[in-house]
Amino acid sequence: MKPALPLTLLLTASLIACDPAAGDGKVEDDPQETGADSEVEADADADGDADGDADSDADGDADSDSDADADADLSCNGFSSTATEWSLPTIAGDFTSSAAFHLTSVTSNRTVGSKSLYYYATTFDLTADGMNDLVLTYDQVDGDIGNKHWLVYEGGASGFSSKATEWSLPTIAGDFTGGAAFYLTSVTTNRTVGSKSLYYYATTMDLSADGGSDLVLTYDQVDGDIGNKHWLVYEGLCE
Repeated sequence: MKPALPLTLLLTASLIACDPAAGDGKVEDDPQETGADSEVEADADADGDADGDADSDADGDADSDSDADADADLSCNGFSSTATEWSLPTIAGDFTSSAAFHLTSVTSNRTVGSKSLYYYATTFDLTADGMNDLVLTYDQVDGDIGNKHWLVYEGGASGFSSKATEWSLPTIAGDFTGGAAFYLTSVTTNRTVGSKSLYYYATTMDLSADGGSDLVLTYDQVDGDIGNKHWLVYEGLCE
Protein backbone atom coordinates (compact mmCIF):
# COMPACT_ATOMS: atom_id res chain seq x y z
CA MET A 1 0.00 0.00 0.00
CA LYS A 2 1.43 3.32 -1.09
CA PRO A 3 1.59 6.08 1.50
CA ALA A 4 -0.87 8.98 0.95
CA LEU A 5 0.55 12.27 -0.36
CA PRO A 6 0.36 15.26 1.93
CA LEU A 7 -2.62 17.55 1.31
CA THR A 8 -0.41 20.49 0.24
CA LEU A 9 1.22 18.42 -2.53
CA LEU A 10 -2.19 17.31 -3.81
CA LEU A 11 -3.40 20.93 -4.03
CA THR A 12 -0.22 22.02 -5.86
CA ALA A 13 -0.55 19.20 -8.39
CA SER A 14 -4.20 20.12 -8.97
CA LEU A 15 -3.36 23.78 -9.68
CA ILE A 16 -0.62 22.84 -12.14
CA ALA A 17 -2.94 20.50 -14.00
CA CYS A 18 -5.58 23.25 -14.34
CA ASP A 19 -3.17 26.03 -15.37
CA PRO A 20 -1.90 25.66 -18.97
CA ALA A 21 0.48 28.57 -18.24
CA ALA A 22 2.59 26.58 -15.83
CA GLY A 23 5.50 26.95 -18.23
CA ASP A 24 5.47 30.77 -18.26
CA GLY A 25 4.37 31.60 -14.74
CA LYS A 26 1.07 33.33 -15.55
CA VAL A 27 -2.36 32.09 -14.49
CA GLU A 28 -5.00 31.81 -17.26
CA ASP A 29 -2.40 32.15 -19.99
CA ASP A 30 -0.73 29.91 -22.50
CA PRO A 31 2.91 28.82 -22.20
CA GLN A 32 3.47 29.51 -25.93
CA GLU A 33 3.00 33.28 -25.64
CA THR A 34 4.20 36.11 -23.46
CA GLY A 35 1.22 38.47 -23.42
CA ALA A 36 -0.83 39.05 -20.30
CA ASP A 37 -4.12 37.98 -21.86
CA SER A 38 -5.69 34.57 -22.27
CA GLU A 39 -5.10 34.28 -26.02
CA VAL A 40 -2.52 32.10 -27.75
CA GLU A 41 -1.29 34.59 -30.35
CA ALA A 42 1.81 35.98 -28.60
CA ASP A 43 0.77 39.60 -28.12
CA ALA A 44 -0.72 41.51 -25.22
CA ASP A 45 -4.17 42.22 -26.60
CA ALA A 46 -7.23 40.02 -26.56
CA ASP A 47 -8.40 40.22 -30.17
CA GLY A 48 -7.30 36.75 -31.18
CA ASP A 49 -4.72 37.69 -33.83
CA ALA A 50 -0.97 38.15 -33.67
CA ASP A 51 -0.55 41.59 -35.25
CA GLY A 52 0.11 43.52 -32.04
CA ASP A 53 -2.86 45.89 -32.22
CA ALA A 54 -6.30 45.80 -30.66
CA ASP A 55 -8.47 45.37 -33.73
CA SER A 56 -9.76 42.10 -35.10
CA ASP A 57 -7.88 42.01 -38.39
CA ALA A 58 -4.35 40.81 -39.04
CA ASP A 59 -2.96 43.77 -41.01
CA GLY A 60 -0.66 45.18 -38.34
CA ASP A 61 -2.27 48.60 -37.94
CA ALA A 62 -4.77 49.98 -35.47
CA ASP A 63 -7.78 50.41 -37.74
CA SER A 64 -10.31 47.78 -38.68
CA ASP A 65 -10.47 48.15 -42.48
CA SER A 66 -8.40 45.00 -43.17
CA ASP A 67 -5.61 46.74 -45.06
CA ALA A 68 -2.17 47.79 -43.86
CA ASP A 69 -2.19 51.53 -44.66
CA ALA A 70 -2.68 52.66 -41.03
CA ASP A 71 -5.81 54.67 -41.72
CA ALA A 72 -9.49 53.96 -41.99
CA ASP A 73 -10.70 53.79 -45.57
CA LEU A 74 -13.21 56.43 -46.64
CA SER A 75 -16.76 55.66 -47.56
CA CYS A 76 -17.95 58.10 -50.27
CA ASN A 77 -21.33 58.28 -51.98
CA GLY A 78 -21.74 61.67 -53.64
CA PHE A 79 -20.80 65.34 -53.91
CA SER A 80 -21.55 68.14 -51.50
CA SER A 81 -24.59 70.31 -52.23
CA THR A 82 -22.55 73.47 -51.55
CA ALA A 83 -19.31 74.64 -53.16
CA THR A 84 -16.14 76.19 -51.79
CA GLU A 85 -13.89 78.48 -53.83
CA TRP A 86 -10.52 76.94 -54.78
CA SER A 87 -8.04 79.71 -55.61
CA LEU A 88 -6.11 79.71 -58.90
CA PRO A 89 -2.80 81.42 -59.74
CA THR A 90 -2.42 84.17 -62.32
CA ILE A 91 -0.35 83.66 -65.46
CA ALA A 92 0.60 86.13 -68.19
CA GLY A 93 -1.92 86.89 -70.90
CA ASP A 94 -5.35 88.25 -71.77
CA PHE A 95 -8.13 85.72 -71.10
CA THR A 96 -11.14 87.99 -71.68
CA SER A 97 -12.55 85.62 -74.29
CA SER A 98 -11.82 82.41 -72.37
CA ALA A 99 -10.33 81.15 -69.08
CA ALA A 100 -6.77 80.38 -68.09
CA PHE A 101 -7.59 77.04 -66.45
CA HIS A 102 -10.80 75.90 -68.08
CA LEU A 103 -9.76 72.24 -67.79
CA THR A 104 -7.78 70.22 -65.24
CA SER A 105 -5.45 69.43 -68.13
CA VAL A 106 -5.42 72.41 -70.46
CA THR A 107 -3.78 73.13 -73.82
CA SER A 108 -4.64 76.62 -74.94
CA ASN A 109 -3.44 80.03 -76.05
CA ARG A 110 -4.05 83.62 -75.01
CA THR A 111 -3.08 87.08 -76.14
CA VAL A 112 0.22 88.36 -74.78
CA GLY A 113 0.93 91.81 -76.21
CA SER A 114 0.24 91.41 -79.92
CA LYS A 115 0.92 87.66 -79.99
CA SER A 116 -1.16 84.54 -79.45
CA LEU A 117 0.98 82.23 -77.32
CA TYR A 118 0.44 78.63 -76.22
CA TYR A 119 0.76 77.06 -72.80
CA TYR A 120 0.07 73.63 -71.26
CA ALA A 121 -0.94 72.95 -67.66
CA THR A 122 -2.18 69.94 -65.73
CA THR A 123 -3.06 68.89 -62.18
CA PHE A 124 -1.49 66.08 -60.19
CA ASP A 125 0.36 65.58 -56.91
CA LEU A 126 3.90 66.35 -58.05
CA THR A 127 5.16 67.39 -54.60
CA ALA A 128 4.02 64.10 -53.00
CA ASP A 129 2.25 65.75 -50.06
CA GLY A 130 -1.19 64.30 -50.76
CA MET A 131 -2.51 67.51 -52.39
CA ASN A 132 -2.90 68.02 -56.13
CA ASP A 133 -0.69 70.73 -57.61
CA LEU A 134 -1.20 72.88 -60.70
CA VAL A 135 1.75 72.33 -63.03
CA LEU A 136 2.63 74.57 -65.96
CA THR A 137 4.66 72.30 -68.24
CA TYR A 138 5.09 74.61 -71.24
CA ASP A 139 4.67 78.30 -71.94
CA GLN A 140 5.74 80.19 -75.05
CA VAL A 141 6.21 83.26 -72.83
CA ASP A 142 9.23 81.57 -71.23
CA GLY A 143 11.38 79.10 -73.22
CA ASP A 144 12.83 77.57 -70.04
CA ILE A 145 9.44 76.15 -69.04
CA GLY A 146 9.36 72.60 -70.38
CA ASN A 147 13.08 72.60 -71.16
CA LYS A 148 14.82 73.49 -67.91
CA HIS A 149 11.97 73.31 -65.42
CA TRP A 150 8.23 73.18 -64.85
CA LEU A 151 6.36 75.76 -62.79
CA VAL A 152 4.54 74.16 -59.86
CA TYR A 153 1.75 75.96 -58.03
CA GLU A 154 1.44 73.82 -54.93
CA GLY A 155 -1.96 72.73 -53.72
CA GLY A 156 -3.06 73.84 -50.26
CA ALA A 157 -6.04 73.64 -47.95
CA SER A 158 -8.26 75.88 -50.12
CA GLY A 159 -6.45 76.38 -53.41
CA PHE A 160 -3.20 76.60 -55.30
CA SER A 161 -0.30 78.79 -54.29
CA SER A 162 -0.15 82.17 -56.02
CA LYS A 163 3.62 81.74 -56.47
CA ALA A 164 5.25 78.97 -58.48
CA THR A 165 8.32 76.94 -57.63
CA GLU A 166 10.68 75.74 -60.36
CA TRP A 167 10.71 71.96 -60.73
CA SER A 168 14.01 70.96 -62.35
CA LEU A 169 14.03 68.84 -65.52
CA PRO A 170 16.81 66.64 -66.91
CA THR A 171 18.56 67.40 -70.18
CA ILE A 172 18.29 64.98 -73.10
CA ALA A 173 20.01 65.08 -76.49
CA GLY A 174 18.59 67.29 -79.19
CA ASP A 175 17.68 70.79 -80.28
CA PHE A 176 14.38 71.98 -78.81
CA THR A 177 14.47 75.56 -80.07
CA GLY A 178 11.11 75.06 -81.76
CA GLY A 179 9.39 73.66 -78.68
CA ALA A 180 10.15 72.02 -75.34
CA ALA A 181 11.61 68.68 -74.30
CA PHE A 182 8.95 67.95 -71.67
CA TYR A 183 6.00 70.08 -72.66
CA LEU A 184 3.55 67.51 -71.25
CA THR A 185 3.69 65.02 -68.37
CA SER A 186 3.36 62.29 -71.01
CA VAL A 187 5.09 63.31 -74.23
CA THR A 188 5.61 61.74 -77.66
CA THR A 189 7.59 64.00 -79.94
CA ASN A 190 10.75 64.52 -81.95
CA ARG A 191 13.65 66.96 -81.99
CA THR A 192 16.66 67.70 -84.15
CA VAL A 193 19.77 65.64 -83.34
CA GLY A 194 22.54 66.58 -85.73
CA SER A 195 20.85 66.52 -89.12
CA LYS A 196 18.12 64.06 -88.09
CA SER A 197 14.66 64.39 -86.59
CA LEU A 198 14.46 61.66 -83.90
CA TYR A 199 11.54 60.51 -81.77
CA TYR A 200 11.33 59.86 -78.05
CA TYR A 201 8.61 58.99 -75.52
CA ALA A 202 8.54 60.04 -71.88
CA THR A 203 6.00 59.92 -69.07
CA THR A 204 5.65 60.59 -65.35
CA MET A 205 4.82 57.99 -62.71
CA ASP A 206 6.08 56.83 -59.34
CA LEU A 207 8.21 54.01 -60.72
CA SER A 208 10.64 54.02 -57.79
CA ALA A 209 7.74 53.67 -55.29
CA ASP A 210 8.98 56.39 -52.94
CA GLY A 211 5.83 58.52 -53.16
CA GLY A 212 7.23 61.04 -55.66
CA SER A 213 6.71 61.15 -59.42
CA ASP A 214 9.63 60.08 -61.62
CA LEU A 215 10.30 61.13 -65.21
CA VAL A 216 10.68 57.99 -67.33
CA LEU A 217 12.15 57.91 -70.84
CA THR A 218 10.63 54.77 -72.35
CA TYR A 219 11.89 55.14 -75.95
CA ASP A 220 14.52 57.20 -77.74
CA GLN A 221 15.76 56.80 -81.31
CA VAL A 222 19.12 58.13 -80.13
CA ASP A 223 19.64 54.87 -78.19
CA GLY A 224 18.12 51.58 -79.38
CA ASP A 225 18.49 49.99 -75.94
CA ILE A 226 15.94 52.38 -74.44
CA GLY A 227 12.64 50.57 -74.60
CA ASN A 228 14.27 47.27 -75.53
CA LYS A 229 16.76 46.60 -72.75
CA HIS A 230 15.91 49.31 -70.27
CA TRP A 231 14.11 52.57 -69.57
CA LEU A 232 15.85 55.69 -68.32
CA VAL A 233 14.37 56.76 -64.98
CA TYR A 234 14.98 60.29 -63.72
CA GLU A 235 13.86 59.90 -60.09
CA GLY A 236 11.87 62.60 -58.38
CA LEU A 237 13.92 64.52 -55.83
CA CYS A 238 11.78 64.05 -52.74
CA GLU A 239 12.70 64.29 -49.07
